[in-house]
Amino acid sequence: MSAVGGRGVEIIEIEDLAAGGAGVGRVRGKVCFVPFTAPGDRASVLVVSESRRMVRAELLEVLEPGAGRRTPKCPLFGRCGGCDLQHVSREEQLSAKSRALSRALGVAQVEVCAAGAELGYRRLARLHTDRAPDGTLVLGFLARASDAIVDLDACPVLHPALEACLAALKAGLLGHVPGRAEVHLAAGADGSVAAIETDGAFSPGFYAAAAGLVPVFAGVVAVTQGVRSVAAGKGDVSLAGADGRPLVTPAPGFGQANEEANLALGRIVSECVAQVRPRSVVELFSGAGNLTVVLAGLAKRVTAAEKDAQACRAARTNLAARRLAGVEVVEGDAFAAYRRHGKGADLVVLDPPREGHCELAAAIAAGGHRAVLYVSCDPATLGRDVEILKAGGFAIVRAAGFDMFPQTAHVEAAVLLAR
Repeated sequence: MSAVGGRGVEIIEIEDLAAGGAGVGRVRGKVCFVPFTAPGDRASVLVVSESRRMVRAELLEVLEPGAGRRTPKCPLFGRCGGCDLQHVSREEQLSAKSRALSRALGVAQVEVCAAGAELGYRRLARLHTDRAPDGTLVLGFLARASDAIVDLDACPVLHPALEACLAALKAGLLGHVPGRAEVHLAAGADGSVAAIETDGAFSPGFYAAAAGLVPVFAGVVAVTQGVRSVAAGKGDVSLAGADGRPLVTPAPGFGQANEEANLALGRIVSECVAQVRPRSVVELFSGAGNLTVVLAGLAKRVTAAEKDAQACRAARTNLAARRLAGVEVVEGDAFAAYRRHGKGADLVVLDPPREGHCELAAAIAAGGHRAVLYVSCDPATLGRDVEILKAGGFAIVRAAGFDMFPQTAHVEAAVLLAR
């Protein structure tokens, strides 16, 4: 942002939370964003940049706290980028997420489900590791607005099974990792799995250390330059699927980190599909089958498309374990899979990455489908793609939100559209 005004101290009343978690108020008639403020706060802030339309500021002091403000549970809050709303009550977090979805979708209200605990819920986490300038090993989330790593020994949002693994990782395995790496952790019903991803080559000592960790971890996976191998134990983790049954998921791989919220998502998806009563469904971005296992029991024919080969393998395993027939798992790009398999489907279900998929939304809008069920983790791209679908004659029938990541500004949504 190019600044047109100078730095200065202002007094501001915080009215709302922005989609990214910053408090929103007004300075000189312009919208002002202030991280770590809560609705109702009266605060002293330092303007750091200003454009013709908006102002960005940093919090100096809370002069009068709003009703939704509370003391954060974690001493690293404010430095660590893993959370951005620990200073805001759960009720206010849910209210702000509801407003964000309502604005994005242009509807009166979207209820956000608060299934499960607000701490200790996170069964999947992506941490980072490296050596500090003094040679000390660090492991943690990235710092706020930085690529620096905030070292942590404990984390209140991690599931206890993952929190208990941090010391073991630091004490042995990570000392054999060359330079900076990503550490993917997953806590399953049959144990935790760690997947270490780096561009360098692992030392021979890494594999010996991995074998020594198997009593702590169910498995350790090594990923270097995109090549995945199981270093010790097993390479999959058993998470709870949206149907409540065990779901084999490759590590590293996409899965829902919040078990209770995922079950709530599964219930809403089931209700939406039952409302449509489709004979044929095409599911795009299907992953290891988290939603596929729900869809398979509600339609005569399901085609599930996913580009990751490991996830496709896991999806077939999950379907076979449930003895679900009538499902074809297709490995490949979602858009290509839709063009090949999706044209005659009664219902299209899609759960794209955060950036959404406007090209795919346009193709679906031009198709002859009766309904679309769009699952999204980003209100802005969801709203954009829903507008494309509405231009094709679809209308929103139902919208629901899910608090998948309490203490953060992230919110999951499921939107059913029909025509």
